[in-house]
Amino acid sequence: MLNLEKNKKYLLACSYGPDSMYLFDLLYKNGYDFEVAHVNYGLREECFQETKDLVEYCNVRNINIHVLNATVSSGKNVESECRNIRYEYFSILVKKFHFDEVLVAHHFDDLLETYLIQKERNNKVVYFGLKDTICIINVQIRRPIIFVKKFQILEYLDKNSIPFAIDSSNLTDSFLRNKIRHLIIEKMSETEKENLYLEIQNRNKELEEIRA
Repeated sequence: MLNLEKNKKYLLACSYGPDSMYLFDLLYKNGYDFEVAHVNYGLREECFQETKDLVEYCNVRNINIHVLNATVSSGKNVESECRNIRYEYFSILVKKFHFDEVLVAHHFDDLLETYLIQKERNNKVVYFGLKDTICIINVQIRRPIIFVKKFQILEYLDKNSIPFAIDSSNLTDSFLRNKIRHLIIEKMSETEKENLYLEIQNRNKELEEIRA
C-alpha cells in the first residue's frame, strides 16, 4: 500500500491523531525503518496525556520517538506558528540523525480541503491541493497516504484496534479549515469528492500549460 523504499530511513510526523497513527501502523507492520517526531504545543489540557500515551506506544514497539514541548502563543495565527515550529523541528532532526525523508499523514480529504481553502482565499498558487512530495526548509516531505480517504483510515483503525486521540480544536469552527471540513467536505458524497478532485486535476493542468 505504501510506495516507499525499504532502504531509506524515515521520520514520521505523528500527532497521535487517527491519520498519523494509521500511517504509523502501516510503517510498523511492513517493516520500514522509521522513527517518530511529535510536537506538544501545550494548547490543550489533554495534549500532555496524548504525548505520554504516544511515547509509551512507541517504547512498547521499540520505535525511537523525538518529542518537542513547544511554547505557542494563542493568537489568531496559531496554525501558522505551529506549522513553522514543527517543520523547523523536523529540519533539525533530519540534519542531526540523517533521515532521508519526513512522512506526513495528509490524506485525500485534506487534499480537497486545501483546494477549497485556496479557492476561498483566492490564493495565487503554483499547485492546487497538495503534492505527494514537497521540499520545506531543505527537507524532503512525503505524503504516502495522500489518496487514502478518511473513512478508510477510520475503518482500518477500528478493525485493527489502533489507539488514537481526537484534537478537540478540530471539533470547532474557529478555523477556516474546520469550517470547510464540517460544512462542506463531510457532507459530500464520495462521487462529489471524486468530481472535486477532477476539478483540481484540471486546474493543475491549466497551470502547467501557462508555465509551458
